Amino acid sequence: MHRDIKPGNVLMDSGESEAGRLDLSRTLKDGRSTLHTARAGTRGWEATEILNQHTGYKKSSDIQVAGMLVFYILSDGKHPFGDVKDREENIKTGQYVLEDLQDTVAEDLVAWMINKEPAERLTIDEVLGHPYFWDDDKQDAVLRKLGDRPEIQKYETLAKFHDLYMKDKEHTEGREPTATLTIYEAFDVLKIENEKKRKDIISIVGEDLNDLWKLFNTAEDVTNGKSFFDWQSKLSGIWPDVNKKLLGDVLGLLRFLRNKVVHAEDFKEKKIFVLFPDFFISIHRVAKALNWKY
Repeated sequence: MHRDIKPGNVLMDSGESEAGRLDLSRTLKDGRSTLHTARAGTRGWEATEILNQHTGYKKSSDIQVAGMLVFYILSDGKHPFGDVKDREENIKTGQYVLEDLQDTVAEDLVAWMINKEPAERLTIDEVLGHPYFWDDDKQDAVLRKLGDRPEIQKYETLAKFHDLYMKDKEHTEGREPTATLTIYEAFDVLKIENEKKRKDIISIVGEDLNDLWKLFNTAEDVTNGKSFFDWQSKLSGIWPDVNKKLLGDVLGLLRFLRNKVVHAEDFKEKKIFVLFPDFFISIHRVAKALNWKY
C-alpha cells in the first residue's frame, strides 16, 4: 500500500521504456489487509476512515484516494470533495460532486472508488476490470458472455412469472411468493408443461423463487433513470423487429442486443452504445450484484 497518493507523487516518464517503477510506502505481509501505523498522507488526500480515525490504513484506503486522483486527472485539476477549506469535512461525510466529468463511464468508476464506506469500494482488480477500460472487443465479449446466461436466454419466460406473482393480490413485498402460489401451480397457470423447460426454470429461480425477485429487483434498480429506459421505443426506428414482449429494463435490452451482436451484420455500424452510454456500466453493476462471472 502507498499511503500518500496525491498529484505531487505522480511521476510521468517521458521516455519510451515500458519498464514501470513501484513506489511502496509499506509492504504488507501475506494475508494482511490493514496496517496500524503513525498517520501518513497529505491534507485533502486522505481516506474517510483515516480522517474519522475509525480503523488502520487499509488497501481500500488507497483505492479511495486513487479515485480522487483519477477525478483530478480527468477534470483538469479539480477535486471531487471540493475546495481545500471544505475538503476534509466533505471526505469525512462522503459529500462529493462529479459533474466536471463528461464521461458517464468514468463518473461511475470514480463514484465507486471514492465511496465513503471501504467495503463498498472496488478492489484494484475490480478497478482494472471496470467498463471504463473495456475496448470494443471486450464489450463484444461481455455482451455475448452475459447474454448467453440462462437467466437472459429465458428472460421473457421469467418475466411472465414475475408478472404473475406481482398480479397476485395477496403477494406483498418481503413475503415468500410461494406462500400464495407454488412454482408448480405457476407452471400450470402459464401452461408450461414441458418437463425440461420446468427444470431449467427451477434451476434459475429455485423452488422458492427468491432468485427471481433478486433478479428483477436488481434490474429495476439499475434501470431507473438510465438512458435505455423504455429501450424498445428508442430502437424501433433502427430495428423494426424489436421484441416488444421483453421488458424495457437493462436485462431485456441485454437479451435483445445479444441476438443482434450475433446475427446482425451491421451491428457495429448502428453505434448503439453512443445512444446508450450507460449500458455497460449498468450490466456491470447487475453482474456484480448477482455475482455473475465473465
